[in-house]
Amino acid sequence: MIARWIPDAAQVGYSTVALRDQLAWQLATLLITFPLFAFVHRLIERQLAQRPDLYDSGVRKWLTYIALVFAAIVMLADGIWFLEALLRGQLTLRFMLDSLVLLVIGGGVFSYYLGTIDGPAREA
Repeated sequence: MIARWIPDAAQVGYSTVALRDQLAWQLATLLITFPLFAFVHRLIERQLAQRPDLYDSGVRKWLTYIALVFAAIVMLADGIWFLEALLRGQLTLRFMLDSLVLLVIGGGVFSYYLGTIDGPAREA
């Protein structure tokens, strides 16, 4: 949507058809993957509510750490991408908004999974 709101003046021949095709792919991806993710997440939350001992599962923690690593890689790559554009003098409003969206999504995923490692606060 950022590409539609703020077109790139340097990109010649960027048509609405290309934008429509790109948006169609991104929207289709979201419409398939997000409900599946939400369903699986809800199943996991139900299991954890029924059996709090699963919070200590090694596999669960291992998979959570993998998600944290991927989210950290996304945020680091976004920072490198932004710094490179800054050093080259190629920062545009569109680029900064793209970078900000990526940082917010990666940061949200990172903070969510970081908060779920140990589960809810339990009394000792």
